[in-house]
Amino acid sequence: MAGIWEHREQDARDACAIITTGANALMQPVHNRMPAIIRAGDAGAWLGGKGEEHARLLLAPFAAERMTARRVSMYVNNARNEGAACVADAEVDVDATRVERDVRDDESGSDETLPLF
Repeated sequence: MAGIWEHREQDARDACAIITTGANALMQPVHNRMPAIIRAGDAGAWLGGKGEEHARLLLAPFAAERMTARRVSMYVNNARNEGAACVADAEVDVDATRVERDVRDDESGSDETLPLF
């Protein structure tokens, strides 16, 4: 994926960001943006900084025919979760219009669901 990174001397912190681009045909049903994917053969060109116009060419949406998609569970939505369960196939069809609140995030212990949109 394409990203930018900076070390800030003034506060001795590192900062980074993932760069997004418009969605390809595979991703459009899910979202209008996607991470910019740099092909392995273009990594040197991306890191070499050949100018803004060249960077724009590298940030074009990745070819949809070179990607696959599959449904995963909402377990992946919690940044605390890690491991293989984050990319395991979903066992049930998820209603994408509602998100369950993780009770660990809610001191009241409420198990209410919140609308996503």
